[in-house]
Amino acid sequence: MSSFRGPIFRRLMAFCGPRCRTGMIGAAFVLLCFVQGPNAIAVVLNSWGSQHLDRALLAPDSVTSTSDLVDAGLRFQAALRVDPRYAPAYYNLGTIYAQWGDVAASAEAF
Repeated sequence: MSSFRGPIFRRLMAFCGPRCRTGMIGAAFVLLCFVQGPNAIAVVLNSWGSQHLDRALLAPDSVTSTSDLVDAGLRFQAALRVDPRYAPAYYNLGTIYAQWGDVAASAEAF
């Protein structure tokens, strides 16, 4: 197990919540990192954020929508910290800024 304590594992634990650390998602995430490399973290974070974004766009009330948009934005920003050239995270972040009406930030992200 000590071989899992490399820089990829530390990044994984920094971005995962407590549920992810102990569950099946955490194990799959670690395996994906070894197969795909550090970019896998950005892919997973972007996918996680996309789930929040989809939920926000379909939410009937503004409180849930705002909460999910914030969560999605945090995931996309985390993905971009891991891999600053990961284009899908920029696109999704631009979508969030467009939802908030921030045209300048949206254009910069797109």
